[in-house]
Amino acid sequence: MRLAIATMIKNESRRYLPALLRAWQEFADELIVLDNNENNCDDKDLIQEVWQKSLILEWFPNAAWGNESGFRQKLFTMAQTSDADWLLWLDADMISLRDPKPLMQHATTDAIAFPLYDLWQQQPLKYREDRFWRAHLHQRIWAIRKPSVDFIPEWATQGLHCGHLPLNYVPLRTLTAPQKYAILHYGYADAEDRKLKHAAYMSQAEILNPQQIAHAESIIDPEPNLLTLPFEPKWSIEHESRKS
Repeated sequence: MRLAIATMIKNESRRYLPALLRAWQEFADELIVLDNNENNCDDKDLIQEVWQKSLILEWFPNAAWGNESGFRQKLFTMAQTSDADWLLWLDADMISLRDPKPLMQHATTDAIAFPLYDLWQQQPLKYREDRFWRAHLHQRIWAIRKPSVDFIPEWATQGLHCGHLPLNYVPLRTLTAPQKYAILHYGYADAEDRKLKHAAYMSQAEILNPQQIAHAESIIDPEPNLLTLPFEPKWSIEHESRKS
């Protein structure tokens, strides 16, 4: 059974991508990457240096932020050409607590729904829990058995939060992953990254609805409710620019 990770990247070589490539490589057989860097270097060079397994890498220079739907479509089409049996959709700041492959051995399972912890602190790892940050309590599908190339996906059209799977993707049987296989999202674990993320969302405020704007504003809450992660991750993921 072969597993491919599908991801979109832009200027990730100074964040978590170096550590993630090393960790992903321990369980994934292939990496599918849609690169949105304007200069077509840095991240690409890093991937080609570190990743030693099968690789599908394409460069797509058009602006992705605020035009996410088109990029998700492109990445999904790339993934359909993979030789993998399973596809795991991860951003360049996400990893599972442990190797998810054992969950993919069930012959009748077409999709796997994982809880996701939005990390807000490292050393020790803490995650956020409040009305806006509850992905660890509501599992979503992040891994699917690879669809046939004959499957024609239909996509939401919104520029942000369009989803990483097509609207017309309907699995026959979805497995709910145990908490010990949860996905860790490091995208908010660094204070400087949170400021940049908030600014990025506000730059696209005209395409966000009131709920999405409130969610974006919550990124810079001065005293968020943080809880200690109740699991020990297999991999230690560091922010490259914060290394001492």
